[in-house]
Amino acid sequence: MTLETSNQSRKRWLATLSVMWLPLLASFFYFVWYPGTVFGNSFYSGIKIFLLIWPVFVVGVILKEKFIDRSRPKEHRKTIIVGAAFGFLVVGLLMFLLKATPPVSYTHLRAHETEADL
Repeated sequence: MTLETSNQSRKRWLATLSVMWLPLLASFFYFVWYPGTVFGNSFYSGIKIFLLIWPVFVVGVILKEKFIDRSRPKEHRKTIIVGAAFGFLVVGLLMFLLKATPPVSYTHLRAHETEADL
């Protein structure tokens, strides 16, 4: 492994770890430390915006890689088929789970809430 490859690998890990830990931290602000406050909501919203902008910033500025690599062979059809199959699998699983779980009445939910308050 050359020095440049090692440096690039280090940058990728830094970019990946920040995206993995910041949402976890934001969820603690939102759900645990400041639930229902303006600060908690703002922090959580800020992290959502960060997660939309960060990938473009990382690829273009930090890693300095091309957004579209035209040197690789085109395999659009193969990836579309795999992506569609995965999408159908996820939707099918969700539909199955919706049908398999029995509906719960409002009275049932209130009973659990009252039981928890005692």
